[in-house]
Amino acid sequence: MNRVLWVPGTDWLHAICHCGAERDFDDPVALWDWLLAHPEGHR
Repeated sequence: MNRVLWVPGTDWLHAICHCGAERDFDDPVALWDWLLAHPEGHR
């Protein structure tokens, strides 16, 4: 399951892929591009 969490007190979003990869984003479009591109860019 993919998860997107807002980082309180910031404009950042924290993405968690179903594979366990995690990354922070300030752009929601880039966040979803990263999540949907699985596994490219996921470590």
